[in-house]
Amino acid sequence: TRFTMIGFIVFLFVGAASGAINDAKMVHYRLRRQAIIANATNSWSTSEPIPYFFETGAQAVSAEVRQQLLAAMAFWQDNTCLNFKEDATRSKGIRFISGSGCFSTLGRWPHGTQSLSLYNQGCNNMPTALHELEHALGVNHQMTRLDRDSYLRVYEDRIHAGIVKEYQKKPGTQTFGLPYEYGSVMHYTGGSAAKVSGVATMEAVDKDYQQSMGGQEPSFLDVQIVNLLYKCSTVTCKTQLPCKNSGYTHPKKCNVCICPEGWGGTYCDQNPAGAVVLTPSTNFQTYNINFGGAASNKAKSRIHVLTAPAGKRVEVNFPALKTTDMENSCGVNGIEWKGKSDLRTRGVRFCGWNVPIKRYVSQGNRAVIVAYYYSGSATATLEYRY
Repeated sequence: TRFTMIGFIVFLFVGAASGAINDAKMVHYRLRRQAIIANATNSWSTSEPIPYFFETGAQAVSAEVRQQLLAAMAFWQDNTCLNFKEDATRSKGIRFISGSGCFSTLGRWPHGTQSLSLYNQGCNNMPTALHELEHALGVNHQMTRLDRDSYLRVYEDRIHAGIVKEYQKKPGTQTFGLPYEYGSVMHYTGGSAAKVSGVATMEAVDKDYQQSMGGQEPSFLDVQIVNLLYKCSTVTCKTQLPCKNSGYTHPKKCNVCICPEGWGGTYCDQNPAGAVVLTPSTNFQTYNINFGGAASNKAKSRIHVLTAPAGKRVEVNFPALKTTDMENSCGVNGIEWKGKSDLRTRGVRFCGWNVPIKRYVSQGNRAVIVAYYYSGSATATLEYRY
């Protein structure tokens, strides 16, 4: 998975609102439209499972989509204090359908059943299933946070009519103090819903993150905001562990911590299991990254940890880069640099062929480089020192 012990931000739309809103997001190069019903921000119960059922007949989801939804529910169940259970009476909870697009109610709808649609011919992928389920749990899009102008420029005149309001800030939101994350599974890509293909509808204030907007699976912060929303720390584990480096007690495995990507061990104070550990010196050293494989619904990743002596900073260059993903969102495969002192957020992603990459220097003495793929491969030459 892309984060240690599985995990990842978004922000929550908790105030009542009126009217319906449409949603557009690029997932696996498909523009998906979504209607989110307002006034549906009630939380689900943590004391009983969230009921769901699959519609039959003309609106039945395909076997492929059914498996994706089951896997997405398993992910949220495994990493939060929430549970799901199929409703034999088919009279309450989430009604999974193949409707006119990809859409979900925002949070629990208090009046009977609520529909979550994954259109069989356009929404049949895991990122969409995970995204829509996070909506159903009560989480809205990252780029509609009230503080988004500090991180993002939105060009409404470049966005398709009828979709603009989905890029506008929403009042009555909570972020639980979590940082803005370009790489959230609930963030649109920079060119989503563009009137003219290839024209950016959003630009990152920190230009390094322009290719890093949007996520193919939930991040550490995406998961954490659901756990904060449902107060999971008080629901399942009687004792909270002394987790380090912004980790927190796993609500389903009370003897371990959920750790930001780049940390591991019981208390998030060790390197992640299986990580490649590189030790910088005062002179540049070279390391070749080559990572790829068969297509998968789940991201494969290899974490590289670089630690300099205390008081020093890690410096890296990428003199060579080649990935099979040539898109501007680097969603299928690529290389990610995480050099902030706070490793909770996803980092800067690179993809393409012989793309010039500038020198990067970490904020502290620790840096993380992640090679990842859903399909294809990512190769790079890394030069590093402190």
